[in-house]
Amino acid sequence: MKSRLESLNFLSSVTTILLILLGANNLELGFDPQVGIREVLAKNWEFIFTIAIPSLSTFSFKLVQKIQNKELNFRTFFRNLFQSPNALTQFFTVVFSALSGLGIMFSDTVGAELANAISTGSLGLILTVVVTQVLNPILHFIMDRRNDGNGNN
Repeated sequence: MKSRLESLNFLSSVTTILLILLGANNLELGFDPQVGIREVLAKNWEFIFTIAIPSLSTFSFKLVQKIQNKELNFRTFFRNLFQSPNALTQFFTVVFSALSGLGIMFSDTVGAELANAISTGSLGLILTVVVTQVLNPILHFIMDRRNDGNGNN
């Protein structure tokens, strides 16, 4: 069984977040990141040589130019991130999947639930999701570690 960090969805979410950051700076890859990851993992050489490599070459050149000209804008990235529920869901999915790699067991839907709560603007709903879906797993993780350290199983 693959861990969340090895899944296609996690890799797609990470790639999407990076592309949102770069898209906010007028840099685009030229193909769907999930399709790209799937085709590369499947070793589709035609896709790799005819689409991925040329797109990545152009993309890399533009990125280097932006870096040299000090034109990367992180404020636009965060503004775009919080205006798009889908982007926010991707962001939270990456964060909570990475934390689950440490052993904290979040539900598979925590990213979407938190993004939905934030997009509603309801403080009560946001607090409910944070307490039940975020703090609860973290507290269980801490308590389990403490109990394991004391010789309790």
